[in-house]
Amino acid sequence: MNTKQELIRISKLLEQKGFTNAFQGNISIIDRNLGKLFITPSGTRKLTLTEEEVAVLDMDGKQLEGTVKKSSEYKMHLSALQYRPDCTAVIHCHSVYLTAFSMLGETVDPKCHEEFLLTRGIPCLPWGKGGTSDIYKGLEEQIKYHDIVLLGNHGALCVGSDLEKAFKVLEAVDNTLRAWVLAMQIGNGKVVDIPIWDELIKQKEKAIHNL
Repeated sequence: MNTKQELIRISKLLEQKGFTNAFQGNISIIDRNLGKLFITPSGTRKLTLTEEEVAVLDMDGKQLEGTVKKSSEYKMHLSALQYRPDCTAVIHCHSVYLTAFSMLGETVDPKCHEEFLLTRGIPCLPWGKGGTSDIYKGLEEQIKYHDIVLLGNHGALCVGSDLEKAFKVLEAVDNTLRAWVLAMQIGNGKVVDIPIWDELIKQKEKAIHNL
């Protein structure tokens, strides 16, 4: 499977789960050896995305390939990958639960559930206008230590060593947030305070990197 095919495969899964749609969300893979970024194009439904439509950019953001204009959020993807040289993939999504929590403007406490241990909580950046650098202002300070960051009143950004791993983490976190919302509706959700969080974090990191 080539890079474009992998991008299309995960793009379809994301739209099927309601994490993205034609107007919201974008996905990218970087090939540092070739100096190219493969990214979903602007205003295109991910379920019907073709290899010809995938936008291919150089490291300055110039579009080299693709029949549809590149995503307006390409600078955010390039920045995230610059700050995380251990990662090759970025998913920017608008899933209902991650977006809802981004509207609270607060960090998701990692002690709500063990799934959040891997991300060491989910910090929230302040609101910024979409398509501009304001939307990811403060990203450098947070993405170095967190695989998922909320974009204030907008959505979320997730990085991974490859696109499949980024998707798996995103999917697990979104499901856990859904459970947390239900817990709060039923009563008062509780955070767990135990002295072995660092050990659990290491176990989670080892597990995800072995997927």
